[in-house]
Amino acid sequence: MAYDAPGCGATTCANLDAVSIPYLVSVAEQVLQGKQIDRFHLIGHSMGGLTALLLADHDPTRIASFINIEGNVAPEDCFLS
Repeated sequence: MAYDAPGCGATTCANLDAVSIPYLVSVAEQVLQGKQIDRFHLIGHSMGGLTALLLADHDPTRIASFINIEGNVAPEDCFLS
């Protein structure tokens, strides 16, 4: 399954100010839960690279493999309040 995160690609988002890395991780978790996907291969690109990394960190036992394609990971991105 591949999906566009809210406000990315062809996916719309009513409030782009609400888009943050924690929000994107939460949406990804909700999509996986809704599709009843328990274990998966994870690929992240650009900002999705950091989203995927944090998703994998949240529960690494669910990740069959992880690929980060040109992921944007900067120290300031890791402060998730």
